Amino acid sequence: MLPPTSRSVTACCALFAASLLAPSLHATVDLDHDGMSDLWAAAYPAAADLDGDADGDGASNLLESYAGTDPLNARSRPFTTLAPDAGGNLVLSWPATRHKRYVIQFSSDLKGWTDDTSPVIGLDGAISRTVLAAGDASAPARFFKLRFLETDQDSDGLSNSEELLLGTRLDHTDSDGDSLPDYWEVTYGANPLAADAGLDPDGDGFSNLREYQAGTNWSAAEPALPNGPRIFWASQPVKPDETILATTGGTDLGSTAELARLADGDEPGLPPGTAATPTGWTTITPHTATPRSVTVTVPSDWTQGIYALRVKRAGKYSSARLVNLPDPWFVQGDQGDTATPGGFFIVAGNCLAFPTKTPQAVLLRAGQPAVELTGAQPVGTIDAETGIPRSTGFALRYAVPAGTPAGDYALYLHNGYGGPAGWVKFSTFIEAPLATVTVRAAEPWPTDIYKLTEMAGTNDDARFAAALALVKANGGGRIHIPEGNYTLTQRLVLPRRTVLVGDGPAKTIIKWSVNPPASDAHYAALDALVHGERLYTGLAFLHTFALENLKLESSNTFTGKLVMRNGVTEPGWIRNTHLVVPTAPFSGGRPTALYMQDAANTLIEDSLFDSPNHCIYALRHVTYIRISGSTFQFRGMNISFNGAGHNHVVYDNLFEVHGTHEENGWLRETGSVPNPGFFFAAFHSQRYCRDLLLANNRSANKMTEGTPRYFVGYCTDGTTGGYTGPITSASGTTLTVPSPIGTYTAVAARPVNWLGAVVQILGGRGAGQWRQVVSAPAGGTTITVDRAWDVAPDATSTIALNDFLGRTIHIDNNYAALPNHQDYYGTLDSIKAANSFGVARANPKADVKKDPIPISSTTSWTGRHYDGTLPGWHLQILDNAVSRGDIALFQSGVVSPTAGYTGEVGAAHVYRNNVNRTANPLTLKLATEDGAFAGALLERNAVTSIVLEGRLKAKVWADHPYAASGVLLRQNTLSGSTEPAPINPGSTGFPAKPTGTIPGTVVIP
Repeated sequence: MLPPTSRSVTACCALFAASLLAPSLHATVDLDHDGMSDLWAAAYPAAADLDGDADGDGASNLLESYAGTDPLNARSRPFTTLAPDAGGNLVLSWPATRHKRYVIQFSSDLKGWTDDTSPVIGLDGAISRTVLAAGDASAPARFFKLRFLETDQDSDGLSNSEELLLGTRLDHTDSDGDSLPDYWEVTYGANPLAADAGLDPDGDGFSNLREYQAGTNWSAAEPALPNGPRIFWASQPVKPDETILATTGGTDLGSTAELARLADGDEPGLPPGTAATPTGWTTITPHTATPRSVTVTVPSDWTQGIYALRVKRAGKYSSARLVNLPDPWFVQGDQGDTATPGGFFIVAGNCLAFPTKTPQAVLLRAGQPAVELTGAQPVGTIDAETGIPRSTGFALRYAVPAGTPAGDYALYLHNGYGGPAGWVKFSTFIEAPLATVTVRAAEPWPTDIYKLTEMAGTNDDARFAAALALVKANGGGRIHIPEGNYTLTQRLVLPRRTVLVGDGPAKTIIKWSVNPPASDAHYAALDALVHGERLYTGLAFLHTFALENLKLESSNTFTGKLVMRNGVTEPGWIRNTHLVVPTAPFSGGRPTALYMQDAANTLIEDSLFDSPNHCIYALRHVTYIRISGSTFQFRGMNISFNGAGHNHVVYDNLFEVHGTHEENGWLRETGSVPNPGFFFAAFHSQRYCRDLLLANNRSANKMTEGTPRYFVGYCTDGTTGGYTGPITSASGTTLTVPSPIGTYTAVAARPVNWLGAVVQILGGRGAGQWRQVVSAPAGGTTITVDRAWDVAPDATSTIALNDFLGRTIHIDNNYAALPNHQDYYGTLDSIKAANSFGVARANPKADVKKDPIPISSTTSWTGRHYDGTLPGWHLQILDNAVSRGDIALFQSGVVSPTAGYTGEVGAAHVYRNNVNRTANPLTLKLATEDGAFAGALLERNAVTSIVLEGRLKAKVWADHPYAASGVLLRQNTLSGSTEPAPINPGSTGFPAKPTGTIPGTVVIP
């Protein structure tokens, strides 16, 4: 809501009141998302400046556009008066305009507002309404506000006020009867008063009617590329009789496609293999073809394999894109960024394996024999009890032979299909290219054992100090803490390679009775009860350590960090250890069981974390972390990864929700943390948070009463950007932009540079491509990317320089107690496969006000967030089940506008083979409230309904038309039935929820 722009104050009956004018969101043609109707701005060009006041009457041009007053006549202005009438009633009055609606709202604090009346229909002339009856001296002090609303009589997306400006009919969506809705004609600059469906103003060979049906722009032809069209990305995995969604450049509505299956041969041989040479091309008629995407279905009589796809326009072919080829995203060794001889590598990505085929992985190094990795196994061994078949090919663990020589190797992968052409070399880019993996023996830690009970001292503090002194002198060692309870009043500062080892977390218990002062007066952040010794004077780089078989517990008033790893790359581990912070929620500070910052190679196994705020908090630059077999007893965050982190592997864990709604702050306006649960965010002035594997994790409701609220679960967040807009020039890997790149609050001693971020071409030439940032200094106008563009952007292009928040893989998880699962303004690459969703109420008969029904929501939000436009490209929701709960929703949407940008935002979302196993509703929704969508595939989902709408949130009175292109709905059915899933049930064909012929969308029952 925009801030009030005018105010008058009147005192009456000892009551202090104020009346305000408030612009309000309403139905208008606002393609540039500046809040002002484009049609009103065109009618009054002298008043197009939002903040200006063309007639000098004290009301901004924007406010006059909402009120419907004349911005060039000072006598026509919006205002309110609040005054008593002759009978002593307090009356709010204002000049009204025909076709507007008005709502009076009141507030006691100018924060929360409540409607005082139903909408009042405006007529030309003054309107007065009593807001306080005479003699009501008990009424509290109130502020009153007048909210302007539009009327859209025919619900076509054009307000009555706009239709009056245009001369179109108020009671008909197609004034000229040419099958083109008035809103669509106005949006693309056509004439809604002339039958022009058969015209082709952009000369691309496709009529206005054809472009309307395709959801494309009839006024801007897609130029053919000199060397033929391009394929930028293709959805995978796919099986025969499943559809490929490919994002493309240089295609149009008449583009065609061809498919071929690569021959498998007897053996693929050793890498690097050979280039693919597809033969036997088969012409496939696309279901959809637009300038941004193409959809084609693999013939049902083909066998599983690697498919070559190419698209054709005007006699020219694209290069072949191989679909179902292995696509490794990131690799982690048993030591984190390295693997030991006899250890293992975990590979996460897409199409790494297929059923009935044996995947292969080979290490190559110049001058050395090939090393074949063995024993490929799925990551995760605990049965997550999802009740659905496990996923295949998204994460594999390979054994490294014990005799493997140390060194850096190229890693090649093969999934069993494609013969010699099926080999793929792993490579990625974080802040620099990474195209190798490292095998190296782990450096041995001293194994000398120091028994705590044999140390001199009169108390546990003294005995620990004595043991730590011996370990430091020895260059490391193991301090054995036998079964028993130990009480400390001092922090434990551990020398390098110290291992604290007990007899088990139920037997060896170390507890702090007080909250000791900081261990280092020169660095206040070193406030953890357990942390490594400082590596350098004056810097918070700490030595590594390990914890095994014990329990650490703070006092019940502790609000700091229990254990810390900071500024360390040497591996360290926590095994079979319980970290417990028993502090009550909302006790101040940020109680955290394990805190990490600038830490790499952290290995956590079979442990337990319990904290009211953060169980694990990884602030920034936390990389190569593996968490498995552990339990998280949480009320706030279970795991929080924040900023400049990559390579996170989390599997076989149990996430338990504890507390109550009241204890956890979930019934208040704001809780202890946003979206309690798992957080994956690019906060804290970082340019990326990426490469996450969540596999085989379980969840359970352990609340003493009630059910986890709808906002508890998994959430990405924090993304922003440095630039959204046109470019000045593009040459090779260099882009020049016309205005300075945005800044952010940089970490001390680190340059303000968007290194590691991503550039995405949102619209215009080259749209659908992305590159990673090598350099983009804040305040400058030059962006350098990691490789040249397939189709270089030009003056028609709009780019977005964004944090890289993505490359997340969620497989085989059971979210039985975690209703929220949202990609909140991500940028690129997200897969969710074979997960079990849905949360059942703990007590179905409980009062819904005290224990609200949780909506299980799997959502992808795209659009404007902070200073970036985040499009959330390449989302794949595959083979998931809703197994329990009252209501569930799968949803993609563009939900916040980018001022000045009128093109597509969200793109390339795939929902396939998701099933509702309950008798309760599951809705699959694609929403385009504040921007268009380019390419989506909804295939073979068993749901209650499919909703395609232009309004995601009920925040307007009239409709925002659905706006998309390249959307395919194929063979979706009702849950438990072979009947087609209904599309927009209950709708009457309004543009917000179209039925029948849906623009930009093809429906195949």
